[in-house]
Amino acid sequence: VWIGESATATAIETFKDGVGRFYFEYAETGDTFMRARWLESESMPTIGAGTFPLIFGDLSGYIILERLGLSITRFQDSATGPNRVEFHVRRRLGGDLMEPWRLAIQECAA
Repeated sequence: VWIGESATATAIETFKDGVGRFYFEYAETGDTFMRARWLESESMPTIGAGTFPLIFGDLSGYIILERLGLSITRFQDSATGPNRVEFHVRRRLGGDLMEPWRLAIQECAA
């Protein structure tokens, strides 16, 4: 899978191979870049000198865990409106890269 920002996708969607086919393809099943699935994350940096705008690899090396702790807060005040009660539920999650050899990061030069 490829992971990049939407501005990165805009920059690379014009890339073509020697025959004139685009590397970036749009499909109903999901967008692909060089025959691998494309995912967008706005937390990735924009293309620029010294940045790392693309990640490629197998996401099974990243693990997401549910941490202990669940909080429920009840709100009934003037901000919620008359005769209205709001409940805010928060769950604690955590994640970490357990197998770093499954991912590669691309660096941009100047």
